[in-house]
Amino acid sequence: MLHLPELDFRFLHFSVAGPLRPESITGLSVERLPASQPQYLTVAESAQVTQKGRSSILEFTVPAHVPVDRISFVPGAQPALFSRDVSIHAEAIAPPASTDGAEPERPVTASGNLIRVHNIQDGHKIHEERLTINAPWTDFATAAKWTVTIDNGDDAPLALARVRLQMLRRKLCFEAAANARYGLYYGDPALTAPQYDYATLFASQADASLAAIGTEQPNPVHQPRPDERPFTEKHPALLWVALVAVVALLGGLALRSVKRTA
Repeated sequence: MLHLPELDFRFLHFSVAGPLRPESITGLSVERLPASQPQYLTVAESAQVTQKGRSSILEFTVPAHVPVDRISFVPGAQPALFSRDVSIHAEAIAPPASTDGAEPERPVTASGNLIRVHNIQDGHKIHEERLTINAPWTDFATAAKWTVTIDNGDDAPLALARVRLQMLRRKLCFEAAANARYGLYYGDPALTAPQYDYATLFASQADASLAAIGTEQPNPVHQPRPDERPFTEKHPALLWVALVAVVALLGGLALRSVKRTA
C-alpha cells in the first residue's frame, strides 16, 4: 500500500518502472499551480552575448515608463547541471536636465540565481529548474539601459538561445453598460492616478466581457494646458540679459568713480 501525506497539489507525476507496485515507483514530483497563471509580455529580447572575463553580458534598451517584472533565460540543452549567479543593472539613458532641483534618477540593481538540475541520486530522479529572476521595480522617465551579467566562474559560459525582459500582462477593468462605447485618453503628465470606489470593491468575474480597443487616434478637442511656470522659467534668457546689464552698469559706475578720484 502506497501512502501519501496530505499535500496541496494540482498534479502528481510518477516515474514507474514495470508493473505498478510500491517498489516500482522510482520518482515522484509535485506540481503546484495557482488559481490563475500570470501571463507575461516580452518587452525586450536579445541573444547577443558578450564575454568579458568570466562573465556573460547582455544589454537591452527599454522605452520610458515601461515596467520590467522578470527576466527569463532560455539556455541550451547542455549542461544539464548548472548554478549561476546573475546581477542586474538598470539606468536611465541621457536623463533630462532637472529644472526644479529634483535629484536625477538613480540606477537600480538586483541579483538572483539560475539553476538547473537533472540528475539521479540514490536511485531517485531530481529535476529542478529556475530560469527566471524577478526584476527590480523601476519607472524611468526616459529610455533605460538594462545590463544582465551572468557569473560563469571557472565553468564554460552558458549557451543562451535568448534572454527576455518581460512585464506582467495587465488588464484594465471597468464597469460597463450594455452596448456602450468608451474612450481611453492618456498622455497628460500632469494628471495623477484616479481614485474610485470600484478599485476598492473590485471582484474578478470569470464571465467578464472582453472589450476590443480601436485604432489609436489623436484627440480632436485636445487643448494644451496653460503654462503655469514662473516668468523666469518661461524666459530664462531674459534673466541672463538682465544680469549682464546690471554687471555692465555697475562696471560703468565703478569706472566713472575711478576717473573722478584720479
